[in-house]
Amino acid sequence: MNHTIKKSWAKVRQSVSRMVARNNTLSAASETRHTKKNQQQGKKPATTGFQVFAREMLNNPREIGAACPSSPKLGRMMAAQVPKDSNGFIVELGAGTGNITAALLDYGLPPEKLIVVELLPALASHLRRRFPQLTVIEGDATHLKTLLGPEHQPVSAVVSSLPLRSLPPEIVPGILAQVNEVLHDKGVMVQFTYDLRSKTLPDQNRHFVRVTSKIVWQNFPPARVESFRTRLHHLHPPL
Repeated sequence: MNHTIKKSWAKVRQSVSRMVARNNTLSAASETRHTKKNQQQGKKPATTGFQVFAREMLNNPREIGAACPSSPKLGRMMAAQVPKDSNGFIVELGAGTGNITAALLDYGLPPEKLIVVELLPALASHLRRRFPQLTVIEGDATHLKTLLGPEHQPVSAVVSSLPLRSLPPEIVPGILAQVNEVLHDKGVMVQFTYDLRSKTLPDQNRHFVRVTSKIVWQNFPPARVESFRTRLHHLHPPL
């Protein structure tokens, strides 16, 4: 019996390894081209996104909150929830190595309208190298309104990869309050979670109403993507 269980777990580990490899192949393709170009020019090869991710996952596991970078399929699903026809800014929180950032750009969002916020310095530096055309802000989402400033508002959508379920529970309501504060009326928040059953936003009933919920199986681990609208009481009376 024990031999059978061990054999089954070995097969599971092999399957997981193959899935991780497939998920990372497409996301590394654009970086490979950039690395080869640097080598041809005699430059020191840049650290790949996966190397940066692996190092930060070991050093800051709670802030990373993921086993591997997001798959292209998850990125496309996140991007598809963002309205293209809005005049406001699109803010991405917790961009990591930039896989969802790339999906947002491929989706057709103007680079000048996409603002990326990343807490960890190593990941923020990587994002600036990978996307020199974007505004990348290094900072904490609990101070989102201050980080953005008036020059990056109004905000039409917030695309979040923050691991809300693994972050300290006392800071999550503050993050959601900041998102609610910067979003204009009828603004959209897009969030994914690896928990396929529980609610995505721990404090969702206070600020947001869920609009859509979809599962992406082609990700490791599988993820649920949900979009939310700000509640009507977000409207403030004129001063």
